Amino acid sequence: MLLRWLQARFPTHPIPPKPSLLPFDNTNQLFHNGLVERPNDRFSRQLRLLLDPQRVWGPRKDAALEMPDAVTDADAALQAGNQQTLADLADQVAALDRDLRAHSKRVEETWIRIEKKLDEREKKVDQLGARLTKQENMLLGDGSGRPFSTVLFPDGRDLKDVTLFGAIKCANDILLLSNAELMQYYQLYYPDGAVPDTSHKQRQAVARAIGYTSII
Repeated sequence: MLLRWLQARFPTHPIPPKPSLLPFDNTNQLFHNGLVERPNDRFSRQLRLLLDPQRVWGPRKDAALEMPDAVTDADAALQAGNQQTLADLADQVAALDRDLRAHSKRVEETWIRIEKKLDEREKKVDQLGARLTKQENMLLGDGSGRPFSTVLFPDGRDLKDVTLFGAIKCANDILLLSNAELMQYYQLYYPDGAVPDTSHKQRQAVARAIGYTSII
């Protein structure tokens, strides 16, 4: 009875929960959403601010950031120097090309003169060889014992370079030449001479050309 009277006289009330400093019960959700910093995060941020070199030593001065104009000028000067170097090299290459062309032209002209002189000397050698062969054939009589040697034509060719009906090996070969063969021989040995009006004169001329002079 006493207990009931006390409970009726002094009713009990539930003890309210400990009030939270935050208007939300789920503090972990706040930490997760970044709305509230955790104590450790807040301490780390304050420590970083305290140890920030810019707060201790002042803002860092970067030479590259302080002198953008100087760097730009240096790059421009380097680029201008490279362009000038390329221009100088191009001029030198052009000058070298002109010198090579001039030298090549002089060499070509020199070779032309040399070839001309060689041709002249070769012609003289051929003429000398023809005269020597004619003199040798003069010593062979009519060629019956030893055949005549071939005398080069005035242009330096011999029988291998032209189409003839046959080589003259002795005096009898001259007498046996047909009119066509005789005319061909005559024109080869006397390209600039007038053709004689008779075949007998043509045979005498061909005989003299090879060094045989006994045909009357």
